[in-house]
Amino acid sequence: MHDLRYAFRQLLKSPGFTAVSVLTLALGIGANTAIFSLLDAVVLRPLPVRHPEALALLSPGKTAPSASTGPHSLAYPMYRALRDQVSPVFDGLLCHFRLFANVRARGETQRLTVELVSGNYYRVLGVGTALGRTLTPDDDRQPGAHPVAELSYDYWISAFGGDPAVLGQTIHFNGQPLIVVGVSEKGFTGVDLDFNPQIRVPMMMTAALFPSMTWVGLGNSTMRWVEVFGRLKPGVSLGQAQSALQPLYRSWMQSAIDSGAYGQLTKSDREKFLHSSLDVLSGARGTSFLQADWSRPLRLLSVMGALLLLLTCVNIASLFIGRGIARRGEIAVRLALGASRARIVAQLFVESLLVAGLGGAAGIWLAPLVTNALAPLLPVTTDSPANISTNLNGYILLVSVGVTALAAILAGLLPALLATRGDLAPSLRQATTRTLPRGRFRQALVVAQVSASVLLLFGSGLFVRSLQNLYRISPGFKTDAVVAFGLDPVLNGYSRARAEEIYQQVRERLAAMPGVDSAAIGLVRLLGGTDSWASGTAVDGLPPPADGNQNIFCNAISPEYFRTLHIGFRQGRDFRASDKTDSPAVVIVNRAFVRHFLGRVEPLGRHTWLSSSQGGFRLAEIIGVVEDTYYNSMHGDSPVQVFVPYSQFFTVSGMNGYVRSSLPPDQVVALVRTAVRAVDPTLPIHALRTMNEQRDRSLGTERVIALLATAFGGLATLLAGVGLFGVLNYTVARRTPELGLRMALGAPGGRVAWLVIREVIVLCGCGLAIAIPVAWAASRLVASQLTGITPTDPLTAAAVVLALALVAFVATAIPARRAARIDPMVALRAD
Repeated sequence: MHDLRYAFRQLLKSPGFTAVSVLTLALGIGANTAIFSLLDAVVLRPLPVRHPEALALLSPGKTAPSASTGPHSLAYPMYRALRDQVSPVFDGLLCHFRLFANVRARGETQRLTVELVSGNYYRVLGVGTALGRTLTPDDDRQPGAHPVAELSYDYWISAFGGDPAVLGQTIHFNGQPLIVVGVSEKGFTGVDLDFNPQIRVPMMMTAALFPSMTWVGLGNSTMRWVEVFGRLKPGVSLGQAQSALQPLYRSWMQSAIDSGAYGQLTKSDREKFLHSSLDVLSGARGTSFLQADWSRPLRLLSVMGALLLLLTCVNIASLFIGRGIARRGEIAVRLALGASRARIVAQLFVESLLVAGLGGAAGIWLAPLVTNALAPLLPVTTDSPANISTNLNGYILLVSVGVTALAAILAGLLPALLATRGDLAPSLRQATTRTLPRGRFRQALVVAQVSASVLLLFGSGLFVRSLQNLYRISPGFKTDAVVAFGLDPVLNGYSRARAEEIYQQVRERLAAMPGVDSAAIGLVRLLGGTDSWASGTAVDGLPPPADGNQNIFCNAISPEYFRTLHIGFRQGRDFRASDKTDSPAVVIVNRAFVRHFLGRVEPLGRHTWLSSSQGGFRLAEIIGVVEDTYYNSMHGDSPVQVFVPYSQFFTVSGMNGYVRSSLPPDQVVALVRTAVRAVDPTLPIHALRTMNEQRDRSLGTERVIALLATAFGGLATLLAGVGLFGVLNYTVARRTPELGLRMALGAPGGRVAWLVIREVIVLCGCGLAIAIPVAWAASRLVASQLTGITPTDPLTAAAVVLALALVAFVATAIPARRAARIDPMVALRAD
């Protein structure tokens, strides 16, 4: 306590030193805590369920053509067959599916996130309730027999004010009445980080609540749409569970093929089905596109944050070394009077520990502000807010305290040891003179600062240039002057036929409005992240592609779609209003499809297999070829795509409209609202934004990485500049007698300034010599995050060197000028 009181007094006597040290550490610790809290929330944190480590996710391997809503989806009949036969390895299998619905409660209708779940969902996860009961297997035995709903805790609080009387109340779900039977326990947000369900209903209510969405039929064996999780029995590993599932999986596939569920398959497709596998993955953290997209970037940012923290500690250590030099006389006197070196080191270390504690506290206070500012920038993969908690839990606070302690050791212990070393006599003599010791260790610290700042600057430069390249890439369609929006009449309880009429009426009204060039609709939202329709296909009469990949991306569109988005035609014709369900099936493919499946074969008139609304596959004629476009993201190459008329597609739920107009975007938004209200005033509009905004959202990951990397690089460079300035100031003060003597003997001021500048060149050169090979060795860590640029980009390297030279010039200007203006007589007289 005596040392602590003394440390407080010493720091209060040097407010400038204290403020700079605390602020610097606060920035370093706060940035690391913020990034780690995001890493924990997105990547590391397990699901809020009982023993999440025992959860497993079932994921199909490569199969023959089969439509799918996601990479881990299974057909519901397959889930049911596995659920009833896997008792040796699983305590239970659950399935779920996420989507949206219009829910009317307490006189207000909202578009909410909902989840269809199997009756054992809560039991398998080990989740209880805050009120009432959970959904049970009895609620999920017969189609449409149990119109009940479970509310999430957050929705119960926001919509019902936490009223216990909600139990037994009726809510209208897509026009159908449901009885509320319970509220999920607080903190449970589901098994998907991308989606926060507000209401859960039994899987067996699918047809009753979503009658037009026939593609999610519980008896459809060809459509993979439910995600399946299982709870492993004690002692059963993922590998053992996978081995146990393979015979069951292949037996089910054999039965499905023999029953004709997949139609007429080629020999190669049949073999592919029968030799496919069912993977069993860890389900401890659920499933999330956001998690997959952000795992590597957040780890890279964590490395950059750790490097920044190290740079911060080096800077503070340099300040403490300078402070120790200024107190060398005091320390020498205390040693001469009998104080032990360990006692003085302990007292000096308490000062650094106090500074680190203040900086850590400020950093922990700053971290939630940074995290809350960053969380909205994370690109959500759906219109649902992500399940990201930015609260600092005990785990994150413990890590932050550990980081603070590490900073105290790195920044304070070594300076304390250096301040107490050496003989007493020289130190006592120096206490009465202006002679200062050489600062070689401080110079070494500056070299380390320069190296770290070069690494961070180079990394940020690569990310910024990669982002610029992404914006330069054409998506294959014109995003300018286009407004997009989403409609889902099915959520208002409309039939498929009525929904199709609504889309047609809205499109025709928009196209007829003054200032509108054209309007169209499409099922899959362009650049919409996870919004996709993947399937498999084959061209009739032709062998499979050489690589065996028969997967395609599909979209159901209206006439005028290609004209509205300025997608060029290569061959053939556009869809017509006459392309209806009762007319021959037709498709339009892109050039990538032709290259992949047809090669030099003429595409027009050929037939390709597509999923049918009645199950199995049907043949569709290729009537046109369009230019390649990007699909749901701007990464990689434009994919193989097939377009079908939305009027021939088996569902028109959740379509997206596109309006091209030369009018300002806000006026086009008003026109969209007017057109929709004229058709149905109760129909909600979602995702109403310009295509330029949609493109920005699709590049959200890259924009956040570039922003944070640039912030880290800029802060690191600032710290390096401060370090250079401090060392040069110290050098000029230490060499003042020598420099004064040189000038007294006739040396010009420019020559004296050059002595200072030369030291900067040497320090920066040493820093570059260390940073360049390290950057080259670490380049592979960022290669996968870059687009159109190599990790050893020479232009970025040149820009970093130029930035470092500018910082060095600014840091050198004042000390060099001060050295050049030394008065020889004053310097010699003081010495």
